[in-house]
Amino acid sequence: MIKYTQQESTQTLEQGLEEYYSTNSKQVKEFSERIPVLADHDMTHVIFGLGTSIEEESLLDTWTIRGTDISWKEIYEYAFDKEFKKLTKIIVKDQGGWFNVIKVVIKCIPLKIKIHFNRIPMMKKKWPYSNVTDEMMSKSIKDLRNEYGIKVLAYK
Repeated sequence: MIKYTQQESTQTLEQGLEEYYSTNSKQVKEFSERIPVLADHDMTHVIFGLGTSIEEESLLDTWTIRGTDISWKEIYEYAFDKEFKKLTKIIVKDQGGWFNVIKVVIKCIPLKIKIHFNRIPMMKKKWPYSNVTDEMMSKSIKDLRNEYGIKVLAYK
């Protein structure tokens, strides 16, 4: 099992991010290096305990929009980044097209509702989307989740 996805992970946030990159395709890290805003996105995968499947990406969107302090400007920059658009095309193609991606997102609606109405209201404060400090990187994921009131969604 991937350690950073466990609620009580004692890894530091930095170690969790390293594990995230090591357990995903080489492409994930390569795109993160080319798309500055993607590195912030990758951090949310770790803190909210989610991988990179289409289901998990869909769930992470809910966590990010409601459970972080991401601005609409950042969302805009992220959505319209040329490199991100290339990555999206690759992902959609790998999933068999937009129809299949949309089916997965629809299937995730009950879990997205659970995150929206159960998990996010339990949070003590919003996760700092693009302002993660070096001090936070050296804290354990478990301690950060306790500090922010993040309860990982066990759904598999």
